[in-house]
Amino acid sequence: MRFWESLGKKPGMEILERLFRNERTMRAVFGLGTAKFDELAQRVDALWTRRLERRKNRQRAVGGGQPSKIPTGRHKLAFILFYLKAYPTLDVMSVFSGINNGECCRWVQKLLPLLEELLGEKQVLPKRRIRSMQDFAAAFPAAAEVILDGMERPVQRSKKKRRSGRITVGKRRGTHARRLWEWMEGAG
Repeated sequence: MRFWESLGKKPGMEILERLFRNERTMRAVFGLGTAKFDELAQRVDALWTRRLERRKNRQRAVGGGQPSKIPTGRHKLAFILFYLKAYPTLDVMSVFSGINNGECCRWVQKLLPLLEELLGEKQVLPKRRIRSMQDFAAAFPAAAEVILDGMERPVQRSKKKRRSGRITVGKRRGTHARRLWEWMEGAG
C-alpha cells in the first residue's frame, strides 16, 4: 500500500482541493476565476463523456475498467491549464498530479485537443527546437540583436569515420564542438 492510499487521497488531488477553495490562488495558477473555471469544467466533463462514447472498438461499456487517474472535469481542466500556464516538465507535473510522468504525457496529449475543441481555437505552445538562424528569424522577426551565452562542451568522437565527420571540432587534443558558431555563420 502506498503512503497516500493509507491517507485516502493522492497528493496531487489534495493540492487541487486546496486551490479550488481560494479565488485569488485560482486566478494566479490557472488564469481563471472560480465561476469561469467551474463553467469550463462542466463543459470538459460533457465533452469528455461524448469522446468516450464515440470511441470505436470498445471492449467495455463507458465507465467500465479502472477508474481514471484524473477523476473529474475540474481535475482534468486544472491539469491542462496548469500545464499551459506554467509549462512545467512532465516530472514536475507528476509530482503535482500524483501520477507518473509517462501518464502525464498521455494525459497532456489527450487533454490538449479536448481544450482546443472546447475553446474553439488552437492553443499555441512554445516551439521546442529552433534548428537554424532562419527558423529563429522567422519566429522572432522583431529581434534586432541576439546575445548568446554558452560554453563549449567536450564531444566524444565516433570511432567510425563516416559518423565523426558530422561534428566539426577544433584542435585534435581538445574535442570541443563548435556547432553553435557554424550555425550562426551559416545564417549570414
